[in-house]
Amino acid sequence: MRVFRAKPYLWFWLFGLLPAGVWGQAIPDAEILPAMTPATIEDRERQAQEAGEAPGNVQVLEAGFVKESEQLPPGVMYFNVLRIQNNSPETYVFTPEFSVPGTCKLILQDQDQGQIELQPGQSRYMPVRLSFPSDVEGGVPYDVQVRLKQPDGSLVAAPILTQVQYRRVSRWRITTPTSKAYTSSAEDDFTEVRITLYNEGNALEMLELEGDIGRLLEVREAKGGKYKETVPLRPSTDTTIFLHVRVQPTEESVSGSPYRLVILAKGPSDTVAQDVSIFFESIDAAYRNQLSEAEAPLIISLNQAGLNEQATTLVNLAGHLLLTEGRELHYNYGFQQQFLGGREIKVGEMLWQGARILATYQNRTSQIRIGDVGGGTGLSIGGRGLAVRHEIGDTRLYGTFASNLRLPIWGVTGGVSREFSDRLRMQAGITYRKDKTDQTNAMAPSVGLVFSPLTGHTITAKAIATRLTNYGRATKPIDQRGLYYEIGYGATLGNFKYRIKNRYSSKDYLGGSPGIMVLDGEAAYKLANETTLKLRFRRNRKINEAFDEEDILQTTNQQVSQTLSLSYTLKIGKQSIGLGGAYTSHQVDNTFHTYDRSDFVFTRGYTFGMGTTIKAKNNKDIAFTPSIQMASSSMVHTSSVEAVVTPSIFKFKAGVRGRYKFGSLTADYIYEPEMQLQQQAFIEQKYYQQRVQLGTSFSNSFMGDKLSIASSATASYLLSDALLRTKLDARLSYRTLDGWNFSLHASTDPMAAFSGNLWQATAITLGLRKVIEGQQPRMKYYNLEVQFFKDEDGNRQRSENEAGIASVLVNLERLPDSEVSEEGAPEIRFKAPGIMSDNDGRVLYRKIPQGKYALGMKELFPPMEYTNLNGSEFELEMSKHTVMLVPYARSVAIVGKVNITRDKFSRLFGITPANIRVTVIDANGDAYYTLTDDRGEYIITVPFSTHYTIKMKNVLGDKFELKGAEQEIDVSEEDLRFEINFEFKEKGRSINFG
Repeated sequence: MRVFRAKPYLWFWLFGLLPAGVWGQAIPDAEILPAMTPATIEDRERQAQEAGEAPGNVQVLEAGFVKESEQLPPGVMYFNVLRIQNNSPETYVFTPEFSVPGTCKLILQDQDQGQIELQPGQSRYMPVRLSFPSDVEGGVPYDVQVRLKQPDGSLVAAPILTQVQYRRVSRWRITTPTSKAYTSSAEDDFTEVRITLYNEGNALEMLELEGDIGRLLEVREAKGGKYKETVPLRPSTDTTIFLHVRVQPTEESVSGSPYRLVILAKGPSDTVAQDVSIFFESIDAAYRNQLSEAEAPLIISLNQAGLNEQATTLVNLAGHLLLTEGRELHYNYGFQQQFLGGREIKVGEMLWQGARILATYQNRTSQIRIGDVGGGTGLSIGGRGLAVRHEIGDTRLYGTFASNLRLPIWGVTGGVSREFSDRLRMQAGITYRKDKTDQTNAMAPSVGLVFSPLTGHTITAKAIATRLTNYGRATKPIDQRGLYYEIGYGATLGNFKYRIKNRYSSKDYLGGSPGIMVLDGEAAYKLANETTLKLRFRRNRKINEAFDEEDILQTTNQQVSQTLSLSYTLKIGKQSIGLGGAYTSHQVDNTFHTYDRSDFVFTRGYTFGMGTTIKAKNNKDIAFTPSIQMASSSMVHTSSVEAVVTPSIFKFKAGVRGRYKFGSLTADYIYEPEMQLQQQAFIEQKYYQQRVQLGTSFSNSFMGDKLSIASSATASYLLSDALLRTKLDARLSYRTLDGWNFSLHASTDPMAAFSGNLWQATAITLGLRKVIEGQQPRMKYYNLEVQFFKDEDGNRQRSENEAGIASVLVNLERLPDSEVSEEGAPEIRFKAPGIMSDNDGRVLYRKIPQGKYALGMKELFPPMEYTNLNGSEFELEMSKHTVMLVPYARSVAIVGKVNITRDKFSRLFGITPANIRVTVIDANGDAYYTLTDDRGEYIITVPFSTHYTIKMKNVLGDKFELKGAEQEIDVSEEDLRFEINFEFKEKGRSINFG
């Protein structure tokens, strides 16, 4: 593109039109175009032919942008100048038509819009500004094209093109509000946890999520015990993923060790990775109600990431007010302050437009949300606005209005859903969006249902229609109509489960993934306990079409991929073994039509893989999992002029995963191609790389879970290139009882640190969180402390010298209220795990809701010389902070055995000494009971008394005689253990000798 030099007086006129943020940005001399010389008719015709214009479109004007291309920092408005010069002896009337990206707004002066008349020798300078949205993707070139058209549609100049792109800033993070979750080994339901991904940059991130699941955890979303998912994260977008986790009820659940779930998020390369950890505890000495933070009046959170010019400060204020009569009010306000190269920050814009604001008010049937809201079916709407929901019986009505703060875009959506019965649910809705930037209207009605014709059978259906039209002075009418539907069927027939789903979207569909046809089916059969056979088939077809009017070029791209996989899992003894194989084919057809010629490129790839995994446990604290995976791939590439068959590519991976009580160890050997399959030149060379990866992690809690430490180290060594990559990560958090939480996170590359670049390779994040607790109008919280102690002096009060009793399991359950109160108390939810007394004999429940509770306890230790005097079940009213004392008195241990003597001619069968009741009555007349085991042995500890009577009934019938059915013992302080045996003797059978 040719450049031009403007006349001096013209620049003053242009500067008068510049906004404040662009004032004074003079264009360098190197970017100023020299004066254009008049062109001959022959030159114009030749230029028109070279530009591919239709015959008769003679180019008589010369035009160009000052800047052919430009890269801008994020958040800056794009500015350029279009210069048009008439070097001909005639006057021309034309209209400049701009083609700009659909996500940005074109800003022109009034005199530059509509028809323009240019006299011979005149020049026209048009300032052009583009306002891109805040979430514009960085690193992607955007074309700006101008065509100068006469009233008859012919062009008077070659199309003018310039490019602009924003510098790519990759900044994302992963977090979870639930770093520690409590669950009970007696519960078989799942606990819901949230994982949130924040994209604070302008790059489209394709994040690979991988879950490291603890040996005693089960994740419902995990397939085959492994959680993997690919999440596209658009610029300035947050995505929340919900996982459902439970602790498998095994004997190991009483060990008191944490059960950990780690979600690792990987960016485009292995060096970009972050993770979050969630610890599940089924038994502990203290319990903090996890609902309390969600229901706190005020939570203050402050995070400082980095300490240099790229530092980012995140501030968040949130709260939840529980009002009377079931009403609630939530609010959330957060903003970030970021310094990029000393860029000036507008405080008002940061506190309003750059913040996240949301307030929610709800009662038992309605909800109103104000602030950052979104929604839509088929069309997405988002921004500041209002969202409402109202329930009338089995019918739910909802609606949302949202407007973009930075762009003239607004939208509204509404719908209704109803549950007609347990077998049928239906919903219908519509979304409307208006975009003043490109002057378009978009509409998308939708309908769906879930139907269960028979028990175990479910049919789902969903359909969305979209339509895009323009309005105003648009020169080219738009009427783009699209359709999307989804039909699914699933059934469970005993041990056999299967499902099939079909999804389709037309190429003009406005929602995600237009032009696809997906068929997905899966069948699983449970052969025996923990043995499953699973088969899955998936076929995905996608068609893209593009048509260029100027080049008369039409492109059709069709991609078809098919996958067939088979997996088999079984358990042999204590070892779990998984076997699997998969076959994948991928086909790409590209067809180019230009004039009367068609060219095509056809690509097909095949992949076959198989692997096995063995899980074994050495003991309850150590486990290891070896695995072997292998795959083979090949590809066929065909065009109209050549056909190439590439050699097969082989991949191999062997690894082992080890886990101990407070951490893990991993080791992998990988043999695979260095590049992807599509790199033909690389494939012919068949260059492979070998890599060894090692990793370790550690986590533990101290000081009653107040202090938590977690660290990890990874190393990857390329054997072929002798290249070592390392990473160290450490996290430290400290929580106080009054609601303060301090955290420190640091990560570094030791190899860079050793070379003297420690701070360049180290990232540090400081965090501070404060929960402001307070009594709410509808909810009051109290602390409950239970103390188990050895009552040496017998006064049922704990003295300083009386030791506590550890390993007593306590379960606390809130009892339902007898009637519905005005305060809405029956809606209070409370689930507490079974927790165990510490070495001091204490169990502490922090912040449990008011109400009536049932408390049960169970000793997790063999009978000892002390006995609980108050029993194992209690009811208590939590209306204040309570300390509950459970004294254990010195006890007397009575052991013994039941012996059965059989007659040698006995014809009785099934006589055992098991489950025979032993009764002990003390001097006060209190009775205690126990049963004999399979061998007839028993042991019972009873509170201290000076005299006992031990009884047993003749439960074997009149065929037996019971010796010692009632025995007396006297007790002194010196001897607290007695042995009392019972003997059953079968009566002899007489024999007649005729």
